[in-house]
Amino acid sequence: MRERLRYTALALGAILLIGGVAQATGGSSKGGGSQTLRFLDVSDKFEFVDVGEPAESESDFGPGDMLIFNNLLRNRADTKELGSWISICTMTASPGVARCSGTLGLDQGDIEVATTVDFADADRIVAAVTGGTGDFQGAGGEVILGDQTNAGRKLTVKLVR
Repeated sequence: MRERLRYTALALGAILLIGGVAQATGGSSKGGGSQTLRFLDVSDKFEFVDVGEPAESESDFGPGDMLIFNNLLRNRADTKELGSWISICTMTASPGVARCSGTLGLDQGDIEVATTVDFADADRIVAAVTGGTGDFQGAGGEVILGDQTNAGRKLTVKLVR
């Protein structure tokens, strides 16, 4: 279970994004409309913080335990690094369920995301876009962490203004 949590958390990181290389489509980056950004979420740095009673096994995560990661955001062709995804997931009282929030850091600005993840069923993760800075100021929408490729997980950001 710990390996699946690690894999999913790394993939979350998580969870999202520009320039022409990122294959952005749709409306303008400022003002109204929509915009879709496509990335590969590539695992980079990962830490597990065990608080309280030490875990007796890899599946023995308890409330307050944390998964912290800093992933790379690359274009879908995996030829260029476009940014980073820094996130923290805190385990809840429900086994295998964590509350996650993070920042997609891009040259054009940051995109903030948040979600609750059930690691037992995390093949597709959807997170809310809760705000942004720079070109993404005032953005909402969703981030979808989907299919695994050889290089990373496909990450799609659907922004609305």
